[in-house]
Amino acid sequence: MSSIERVIFCVGASSDNQTADEWRKQFETVGIRGDALLVLDQHYPLMDIPPETLDALIAQARAFIDAGGDKQTVLLGHSLGGLILLKAGRAVSSKVEALITMGSPHRQATYDTGALPFERPPFRMLALGGDQDQTTRRISTPDFADETAEVASDHMGFVEKPDVIKAVWAKVEQFVNGVLLGRKETLTKIAAELDDVRSEVLKPFDEIWQPSQFTPDFTNLEQAFADVAALQAECAQISDDAIALLVGNTLTEDGLPLFMSRLYTMYGIPTEHQTGDVYGADNGLVRFFHQWTAEEDRHGRLLDTVIEYSARVIKEKYERLRSNFLYDGMDIQTGNDPYKIFFYTSFQELATQVSHTNLAKLINRQVEGKSQVVKLCGMIAADEGRHAEAYMRFIELIFREDPDRMMIAMADMMKTGILMPAHNMRESLKQEPGTTYKNFEALAQSMGMYTQADYADISAKLIERWDIEHRALQTQAGEAARAYILKRQGTIQKIAERKPRNMDKEASYEFDWVIAQQSL
Repeated sequence: MSSIERVIFCVGASSDNQTADEWRKQFETVGIRGDALLVLDQHYPLMDIPPETLDALIAQARAFIDAGGDKQTVLLGHSLGGLILLKAGRAVSSKVEALITMGSPHRQATYDTGALPFERPPFRMLALGGDQDQTTRRISTPDFADETAEVASDHMGFVEKPDVIKAVWAKVEQFVNGVLLGRKETLTKIAAELDDVRSEVLKPFDEIWQPSQFTPDFTNLEQAFADVAALQAECAQISDDAIALLVGNTLTEDGLPLFMSRLYTMYGIPTEHQTGDVYGADNGLVRFFHQWTAEEDRHGRLLDTVIEYSARVIKEKYERLRSNFLYDGMDIQTGNDPYKIFFYTSFQELATQVSHTNLAKLINRQVEGKSQVVKLCGMIAADEGRHAEAYMRFIELIFREDPDRMMIAMADMMKTGILMPAHNMRESLKQEPGTTYKNFEALAQSMGMYTQADYADISAKLIERWDIEHRALQTQAGEAARAYILKRQGTIQKIAERKPRNMDKEASYEFDWVIAQQSL
């Protein structure tokens, strides 16, 4: 049964005498049996259903759902049974994982019961239609169901033919196990508050700094050449290892296109109503993405310019490193789940802030006098801190609306670990993805730029910020996720204690895109 714990099946109106036990036998063919299946039976011709009988069936279905306790229930309804479960499920929606209807009437049906509403339910819904079903036409209105699918069947074949039942159940499992429950509803509900976060945390476009304010301006050649000479003189004092770390941080910032594609393709973003277009939607989340992208874009452009004029990096080799990174992409184990993505961005923005801050401290110890590179790293770190604050507030809003599912998503992310964006870094496509990153990661740890202890500190900060230990939850699955998070944090802390920060320890790997300090 995969992750499906409990199913309520409601048959449609019919004049046959098939019993609940006979219905159960049909579902035993797909492994649904015992307490996992409840059958809501009914026997009457469709046109003879009095309103009071319909109300009684809805009340009975609601009681069935309620009786499940903490278990999330999948509702499966044939014909009118689908609409009965839709009506009943609305009243106890927090206990409904999903509704799957089979040949149920809808706005575009050939007949209308006139007794039940057709508005979109507050839970996920799959509408199945039969390719030979003359009773109802296949659902095509996007405001009624999240997904639609077709099964080779006539109307009664849905519940009378074992091969059709197997085909139906395969689609049910695929839908329920692959669905990201609650995401779309939560993001829609908090869209206005996300816009408030955007306006409070991000800066107006005309106030943010631009790279050209801190890099050589060649409209004044004499000053520009002097600025380049000063930057090169400063970078000549920076160790090879610190230059390699600067390149790695720059590479992460240059991965913005990969982050953008991840954000704009995640599930549940409120879209433009008529076309379903994400980019053209006018809501708080999409406006945040646009403005965040504009702010982040400056980081890579600024550091790219520093690298170009530093006389410490072989430019073509760095460009190939960057192209390989974008070519390989990144698999940060979030899928298109917004809960996991916002957890990841909360963590990653903090990690990037730490990396830029610690690199600035490292360079500051190596350079005599006032350092321009240190100043630029500090500016970027400040931006990353603001962006982390925004994403952490997003998670707080999600926890408020959907605490158990957010807790489960966080536990899943902590189980897989937080991969850094450049985890596929390699200098040549002949190498395996990640070959160069392993050496970079070891260097960052040994030099104290980003360590296992930093990872543990960030994880602990997020657990405290979101009050994981004391947050109110409603399900056993949520409680189990909380327990895992707290246990996992203890393990992370122990690992960090075995790998202390070792600032300025020399690395053993030489990156071939760094121009050695001794050759200057």
